[in-house]
Amino acid sequence: RAVQAFPDGLIIFNQHHQIEWVNARAASHFRLDPQGDRGQPLTNLIRQPDFVAYLERGEYAAPVVFPNPRCPGQTLLVQVVSYALGENLLLSHDVSDQERLDVMRRDFVANVSHELKTPLTVVAGFAEMLADPDLDPDPAQVRHYMGLIAEQTQRMQRLIEDLLTLSVLESTAVAQREEVVDLEALCHALVRDAE
Repeated sequence: RAVQAFPDGLIIFNQHHQIEWVNARAASHFRLDPQGDRGQPLTNLIRQPDFVAYLERGEYAAPVVFPNPRCPGQTLLVQVVSYALGENLLLSHDVSDQERLDVMRRDFVANVSHELKTPLTVVAGFAEMLADPDLDPDPAQVRHYMGLIAEQTQRMQRLIEDLLTLSVLESTAVAQREEVVDLEALCHALVRDAE
């Protein structure tokens, strides 16, 4: 019962890669029948190429991560542990949420980099132009360029402040507070404030 309650998938298999036992989580991960699939080779039931190659190599020091072919949208981290002569334990862990977070972070960093690069290019270009000793710009042009530099600098400053706010929000555990609210009184107050 304790092993069945384990939050990760567990499959015991022999040196021929034949399933000997499956817990409920592994049955769910790989859509296996714990009774009916006993004795079946793992590679007949889990045909994901990265997993098959991992199993055939027999080098289990590091885990393998792959999209679950039997459950679209799910990503599994799988590691095999040899624990007795010819006996192996396959551990499977759902890392779908972590994968989605990693993709979101990569996209976010790419977007922020792009957003910072644009104003930085403008500031650098105008600063370089104004620093050119051969250039004798008219004062109205200089004021215009300085205004654009100030505008782009403020844009970068807002982006950095937003990033710092996001970092604080992400790292701080917000305590949830529950309280009873009189919605009728709240609505009346909002209407009064709006008038």
